[in-house]
Amino acid sequence: MEQPYPMRFVAAGNEIRMEMEEYDTVRRIALNGAPPASTSPSLLGVSTGRWEGRTLVVATTGVTYRHFNGTGIPLGPDAHFEERFALSEDGSRLDYALTVTDAATFTAPVTLRKAWEYRPGEELRPYECR
Repeated sequence: MEQPYPMRFVAAGNEIRMEMEEYDTVRRIALNGAPPASTSPSLLGVSTGRWEGRTLVVATTGVTYRHFNGTGIPLGPDAHFEERFALSEDGSRLDYALTVTDAATFTAPVTLRKAWEYRPGEELRPYECR
């Protein structure tokens, strides 16, 4: 979620697809207790979501990527992620909070925050790394 490229959320039945331009990534978030499409560990893990008012809360486990960030801080196999996505009151910004709980690496949960601004007319394009 550190990428600066466009992304969109698409409601699709009992799941939300997060489509991100970077690497043409698609995350699937199973909603309201529906079983996830995949329960196998993967780079993006297995995500389930629920609504708390206007906030989408996503819990993810089974992440096989073994680094917390780009500087190489390790990430244990039992790391748990909770993400919160909320639109600002005027709809111009998507506020994001990520809390990582990983007893193998951290002595307490770590929370990171960021926001993306809404740019009407912006579109996802095929990712071309140059």
